[in-house]
Amino acid sequence: MAHWNYRVMLLDGEYGIHEVYYRDDGTPYAYTEEPCRPSGETPDELRSDLTYFLAALENPGLYAKDVLPSEPSV
Repeated sequence: MAHWNYRVMLLDGEYGIHEVYYRDDGTPYAYTEEPCRPSGETPDELRSDLTYFLAALENPGLYAKDVLPSEPSV
């Protein structure tokens, strides 16, 4: 089953947190062009989103070349 998560990526010399999308076999195939920002419709939803952002810092960072051979597609 395809899925996504937040990951730290280095793009254009700047670190940011991006949504990264994975194939069924777990290999990344796409990411958001712009870094994401935490958000939510309630303070609790915002807190939850921030938790996912912090979890992204626990995983190894990715470079664009690790995800795509060319430009972002999402």
